[in-house]
Amino acid sequence: MVEQDAGQTVSNAEEASDALLQHEHEELLSGKSLSPEDWDTHRFRFIAIIQQAARNQGKVELAEDQQTGLLVAVKAMPFSWACESHEEFILAHPEENELPWRDIATTYYLSKALRLNCVCEFIGLYRRIGEPPGNESELCFVLSYCAGGDLFSWLERSLQTAGTDRETHAQPLIRHVLHAVSKVHRHGLAHGDLSLENILLTDAEDRHPEAVQVRLIDFGASTGPRATGSRGKPSYQAPEVHSGAEYDARVADAFSLGVMAFALVVGDYPWRSTRRHLCPCFGFAVDRGFPAYLARRKMRRRDGTVVTLAETLSPHVVSLLSGMLSVSPVTRLTVPAALEHPWFAGHKAGPSTCGDPRPPSSNAADTTGQV
Repeated sequence: MVEQDAGQTVSNAEEASDALLQHEHEELLSGKSLSPEDWDTHRFRFIAIIQQAARNQGKVELAEDQQTGLLVAVKAMPFSWACESHEEFILAHPEENELPWRDIATTYYLSKALRLNCVCEFIGLYRRIGEPPGNESELCFVLSYCAGGDLFSWLERSLQTAGTDRETHAQPLIRHVLHAVSKVHRHGLAHGDLSLENILLTDAEDRHPEAVQVRLIDFGASTGPRATGSRGKPSYQAPEVHSGAEYDARVADAFSLGVMAFALVVGDYPWRSTRRHLCPCFGFAVDRGFPAYLARRKMRRRDGTVVTLAETLSPHVVSLLSGMLSVSPVTRLTVPAALEHPWFAGHKAGPSTCGDPRPPSSNAADTTGQV
């Protein structure tokens, strides 16, 4: 009875701590303290449009910060969509779960308050008057630029590597990503939309994966320790986000990281969706177990032979993926536990190249269903 009471006390204390963190982070991530400055046309020199962003009717621009001489990324969104505040955005877009002001506030907190370099550096927030006059004004969120592109691009470039060679190539990269996310989790935050597209490489050079540096972006779906509702991309969503009940958002992040690790190691996603009625692959994995799924899932080698993933992947990576992709959040590997997995045993000596505090700024293989 004493042991049971002690266990219940610990559980209650953890729940109380999570509830406090949840309240603090909801206030923090609302972005109430952030107010856009007037756009400095003399400081930022436009170079090119990197990407159109149809969802928020905006775009991502490449510019030069002439104050520092460095390249920056400018996320520009019309105020008609972004609104003037987080509260106004929620009222205008009640069904939206990617929140621009939350993205801005979370990035500011991680970059400026905590000085973590596992995220892009927050440069500034601006109001840019439409040009020519009469065009709509834009909210401009300026970040440090990452020349290496995202992990989806890395995946496409790496598809010529297969089997255990591919594991060796992807292993340190996956470790860097896990370290980056663990830094965010340590401060009581969950990303909520982890995917290959939301991890950037800082350097355009084709470096050895052990030497790359990664940055997490797009925190518009971030939360405190607990969350409700569906968020993230269909292939990456943890099954519990569809339940309608509250769940541990950091454990849901771990599932998304498992999907990412699978894609980097195999060269393809494990499934299209984690809604069983939409994806037979996921339904098979749930009903028969992940090892049975690997024994059935086939891939084509470069020499044209067809083998199963169970024949191709090492036992250690199968163990890691099985743990991170556990359907039950209770048995799923957390991010810290994944980092201690034997698959990474040969890579523990070197420090991670992400997540260390940033010094103060002086100025503010061919597969079936291949990706």
